[in-house]
Amino acid sequence: MELLDYQKVTKLTWRALEKQIGVKHSNLNAIAHGRRDCSQKTARAIEDKTSGAVTANDLNKARRRFLEEEAKRYAASQSEARA
Repeated sequence: MELLDYQKVTKLTWRALEKQIGVKHSNLNAIAHGRRDCSQKTARAIEDKTSGAVTANDLNKARRRFLEEEAKRYAASQSEARA
């Protein structure tokens, strides 16, 4: 389960997760949306505090999806600039 889904299912706020995991709520939000890389230490903390519901692989999926979307937006802007 991805972190964003976990947060929605458990109805925990980012600030509540911040207290449980020990990572700033703004960073957790950015990690959940794939806008920020997640260190191994943070990934382990998230996996531990979610009892394995959110894994490092889940965190990587969100990041990959974000980067793929960014690459598509960049490619589209470059083709528009050439036109």
